[in-house]
Amino acid sequence: MDSGYQELSNQFLQAAKLGKSRAISALIKFDRTLIDSIDQNNSNALMLAAGNGHVNTVELLIRLGVK
Repeated sequence: MDSGYQELSNQFLQAAKLGKSRAISALIKFDRTLIDSIDQNNSNALMLAAGNGHVNTVELLIRLGVK
């Protein structure tokens, strides 16, 4: 994985963790493959958003196809 993609992936996961739905939407428009991102603990964006209580972000991620 190249460093540019890794940086985008990290931004996407951080946005999910913090409940930043607008950032998630913008990143997905730039690169749809980010929905498959996982962190070093094998957590995906949906897990991070749910684990931090971000209901609106969870709903967005489900609509975007994150499983």
